[in-house]
Amino acid sequence: EVRVFVPEVEKVDQEKDHRLKKIQTLIAEALTVRNAALWAMNKKDWDFTAVYFNELDVLSHDFMKFHPPHRKGIPEELYQLYKNVMVATYTMYDAIIAQLVKSAGKDAHVILCSDHGFHSGEQRAKTIPNFAAGIALEHNPNGVLCIAGPGIKKGQKVYNSGLLDITPTVLSIMDFPIGKDMDGKILQDIFIEPKQSQLIDSWENEAGNFGEHDKNTKRNAFSEQEALSQLVELGYIEPLEGDTAEKIAKCLSEREYNLSLVLASKNQYEEAIKILEKLYEEDMVDVRYNLDLIKYYRKNNNTGRAREILANFQRFDISNSVNFKYLEGKIFFEEKKYPEALECYKTALSKSPHYKDLLLSIGILYNKMNKYEEAERTFKKILERDASNQRVLHGLMVAYNRLSKHEEAIDAALEILKIQPDQAATYYHLGEAFYYLERYDAAAQAFELCLKLEPGISRARNMLLNIYSKHIEDKQKYAGHDKIYQETRKDEIVIVSGLPRSGTSMMMQMLHRGGMEVLADDAVMPDESNPKGYFEFAPVKKTKLDNSWMDLAAGKAVKVIAQLLPALKMKHKLKVVFMERNIHEVILSQNKMIASKSSEKKKSIDFDLRLIDTFNKQIGEIKDWVEEKNNIEILYVNYKDVIENPEAEIRKINYFLNWQLNEDAMKEAIDNDLYRIKFN
Repeated sequence: EVRVFVPEVEKVDQEKDHRLKKIQTLIAEALTVRNAALWAMNKKDWDFTAVYFNELDVLSHDFMKFHPPHRKGIPEELYQLYKNVMVATYTMYDAIIAQLVKSAGKDAHVILCSDHGFHSGEQRAKTIPNFAAGIALEHNPNGVLCIAGPGIKKGQKVYNSGLLDITPTVLSIMDFPIGKDMDGKILQDIFIEPKQSQLIDSWENEAGNFGEHDKNTKRNAFSEQEALSQLVELGYIEPLEGDTAEKIAKCLSEREYNLSLVLASKNQYEEAIKILEKLYEEDMVDVRYNLDLIKYYRKNNNTGRAREILANFQRFDISNSVNFKYLEGKIFFEEKKYPEALECYKTALSKSPHYKDLLLSIGILYNKMNKYEEAERTFKKILERDASNQRVLHGLMVAYNRLSKHEEAIDAALEILKIQPDQAATYYHLGEAFYYLERYDAAAQAFELCLKLEPGISRARNMLLNIYSKHIEDKQKYAGHDKIYQETRKDEIVIVSGLPRSGTSMMMQMLHRGGMEVLADDAVMPDESNPKGYFEFAPVKKTKLDNSWMDLAAGKAVKVIAQLLPALKMKHKLKVVFMERNIHEVILSQNKMIASKSSEKKKSIDFDLRLIDTFNKQIGEIKDWVEEKNNIEILYVNYKDVIENPEAEIRKINYFLNWQLNEDAMKEAIDNDLYRIKFN
């Protein structure tokens, strides 16, 4: 009865409004699929039955916009007419599924799954871009998976599952072998007793009737169209005309575009870019090609090309739907130019004050800039409209930990794990929160789960070494983790760098006091300028000619001035702590140091100004060089911040160096009295 879907059916002007007819047609289609499935299940012998309902997707695209609550932009009269459609639709499908399950019998295994969901609240798209698959923006990327039957656990959640896991799991239930070429996995956690399945190379090579056309009647439409195009170009046949040719060309383009999406999902950005560039040559106006190329070039560290496409996009775009300042900010973010990125984001926000992805980007940026209170406010603003957003909760969890709001961080982490329990980073931050609350057993459990999912997260391993040696004495576990830790660190070098007189000696002292082994000699003794010592290693000065000393530095910290960084060997993994200080303070301190060692007349102010420009340029070039190196991680530390807020800066340093340092001992190395030259 259509009145269940549209109670005030008589108010629909069916001459102008064809929605009612569409509802009736889709209901009929759904019931026809149900009847055909029930007939087959009841009249035929079967081992496997699959039923696909497309109508729910179509109804959702057409009527989810009318689902309560009433949103701005939806005409009141249409809202009142169609607000019941989605509830009625899901009620109908519940009844259909119940009939199918009953017909299948108690000994059947039943799997209910969908490849996506639908946004039904504030996340619903207000407008749909005018390009193929634009309606997919209405989809919630999280689908549904329910499994029941003999040997299946009851009342449990299925974690870490995806569409590719359905086929291997079905094969396992039916005791068929699994193809080695399958990308998915068996969902072992659903079974009361783990399944031991055989493996074959590929089902593609197996003989048998798989319901396929025989080899003489198989056709590859895309290959045949490419052959046809070749014959047209050679002049042997006339080209197709009108809509037919256009539709075929569009179909081919969509195939290529979808392939680029698959490649990008696997982080194969170079391959995705190759495909998109060809599509972009044919259609520079397509919003998707522009947006995706900008994104993939950013991810592939080619921000120059991303800017070129952005500039062209601004000239060609007539949709007025793209926030270009937001895209420019994303490029700045990838370049780690955070102040510039923030300026762009704020400008973009004036145009789109409630744009969720923009607010999320701002929150993430605030975390990167150590502006955790601003990050907290931004993330909370998003949660008012999207309470279960995993990325927002993650950013908020990080901000809470940095603000020492560890109980709140735990709550955020647990909310994430309810939906995504396979997130190693979440377990790490959860362990961090437990650790600072001195709940060491819970912290150890969280860090162990983190490493089970991602064994390469060395910070978690270092935290466990700390816990098992100082808080929960467990020599066996400590020894196991320490063996792995020492193996992974043997080629890593910690480099303390920056301009001379920027605080590099203080940082070396802090690392030494904190328990890190340093590579230094007595070639330069303590003096008035550095009464606590320089912690230098003489061979470093000859790095441009000979960098073989680096083989002695593995697993240690060593001081290298900024200008020598490009001369380092790239075979090692380098973690660079880069000291930054007001450039005027640096120059004044250098001049004072030179004056204390020489009777030479002080250099002119003009010389100092030229030197400032030179140093600034050199530092900019060095930062650009560092960003291009895959073997280098870098942390920028401000000298003044260390003096004025040592606890926060020390924690940041210790986090960067995988929690291997004693923070209280590090603080003892900081002497405020040595901050003698200040520039206001």
